[in-house]
Amino acid sequence: MIKDEPAIPLWRHPVLVAAVAGTLLLFSLGLIAGVVASSIEREAMKPLGAAFLVGALVVVVASTWLLKRSIPAIFTQVSPRVGRARKMLVWSMVIGALLGMFLVLGSLAVGTEPPEVFSNAPIPQWLAIVAIAIILVVVPPITWAWHRSIDEHESEAYRDGTLAGIYVFSAVAPGWWLAWRGGMLPEPDVMIVFLIVYVVWGLVWIIRRYG
Repeated sequence: MIKDEPAIPLWRHPVLVAAVAGTLLLFSLGLIAGVVASSIEREAMKPLGAAFLVGALVVVVASTWLLKRSIPAIFTQVSPRVGRARKMLVWSMVIGALLGMFLVLGSLAVGTEPPEVFSNAPIPQWLAIVAIAIILVVVPPITWAWHRSIDEHESEAYRDGTLAGIYVFSAVAPGWWLAWRGGMLPEPDVMIVFLIVYVVWGLVWIIRRYG
């Protein structure tokens, strides 16, 4: 009988490794784009910019190597049901990475320096329409298919992550808002709150599922 989960330490689990490597790859590509765009505009590259560029290139190579090793391992020694769920998870990661890259390119198109995935700077209208369509049309069917494929343990871990995320949101959002009104913090940024909630959500989910 094939086990759903091999006995692998959490920090070496291919799902976690792929998630971390994918995130590092996305941010490194954004950093490279920012350094290159800034250097082209100034017609010169500062030593600090060159150092960041070299470091980002090293991270790109390392994260690509990790993805190449971890993604095939995600689908080995698991049941077909778990394999389908993980396939949906990988697709979600790919779509998220592509969306982030397009947003970075969009910020470059309007001259944002440095380009940022979670920037509040304007982006081209066509890019906003495409991004909204992906979020509202492409992502929900993948999420639905993933929910249809997960087992009870995965579902419980996901619920725990969701609960932790909503608790964090219930503390961070009003806390930041009140601190802003009291003159202690800058105006709340919805995307920063979104990122904090998703990081907590994902960490709790992964720890409960694979820990």
